[in-house]
Amino acid sequence: HTIVCGRTKDENWIFDVDPRGNVEEHTHRGFCVTGSGAFVGQFTVQSLAHLEVTRKQLYQGQLVGYRIIDDIIRAGIWGVGGRIQMFLLDTSGIRQLSESKLDDLAVNVGVWKQIENEALRDVKTAE
Repeated sequence: HTIVCGRTKDENWIFDVDPRGNVEEHTHRGFCVTGSGAFVGQFTVQSLAHLEVTRKQLYQGQLVGYRIIDDIIRAGIWGVGGRIQMFLLDTSGIRQLSESKLDDLAVNVGVWKQIENEALRDVKTAE
């Protein structure tokens, strides 16, 4: 599978081309995952839908993306591992996030998880 994404003057687009040349558009979903592990990506997107990432700032979206990949690596999903790499595609083109930016994201994902854990402890039963 090949995932192709881009941006025209007015809109973003995402397509998936399978090995037989069949094309499927994913723009309406806002993401695309392929292959035998696609279910992991689909589950992850659904499980984080409550965060309403499309309504957040870019940095918050990067935090979500970093957390997803980090969690998948930690879960030992076959074929996924190594140092996280992230790329940004915008009207200026495509660029890779620096190591220092990735380190910053890692630290703040840790802070986010700690806050989330504390918030869960504060949820009380209705009984």
